[in-house]
Amino acid sequence: LLDFNNPITIGPVALYDYYMEHKKQEHEALKKSLRIVKDVGKEFGDITGRNYDTLTRYKLDDAEVAIVVLGSTAGTVKAAIDSIRKKGVKAGLLKLRLFRPFPREDIINSLKNVKAIAIMDRSDSFGSFGGPLFSEVRSSVFKKIDAEIVDYIYGLGGRDITIKDIEVIFNEIYEISKTAKVENYVKYFNVR
Repeated sequence: LLDFNNPITIGPVALYDYYMEHKKQEHEALKKSLRIVKDVGKEFGDITGRNYDTLTRYKLDDAEVAIVVLGSTAGTVKAAIDSIRKKGVKAGLLKLRLFRPFPREDIINSLKNVKAIAIMDRSDSFGSFGGPLFSEVRSSVFKKIDAEIVDYIYGLGGRDITIKDIEVIFNEIYEISKTAKVENYVKYFNVR
């Protein structure tokens, strides 16, 4: 990578006279990378038979309520969905596989028919209104979908979350979907 006979500068300092232009170019390049991520995911799927999109959707086609989550908690949410659907709650899951660039349009299209959404954040953003995933999703779907969105901050410090816990969350947002009443938009789940 380094060629002493042909030196180059990588990551030069950008002073105030061009700094804004550089940052805008970085932003535009990152936005364009979403298409590349999708294309590579499809190509990988064609080769291996395992498709990796920016999002994983589970039983969202007829869902009235949904949970949006990152990471391994999605497996627990899937198990809870299978259980709670037997009780008549049309629940679904949206798992984000990509956080940057944020797949805004895919999220809007996936959640456009649900009435209430629980965002599950496994981190907090101190001093902010909710966790990072909540902030991103809520601002992305603002005025695009008609659903109440509640943040559940959970699992901090490695605290476990169970299928029963997820069912409690689904029951809460199911009630919200019927009443459109939300007491707290940001909740710390299972805090003693």
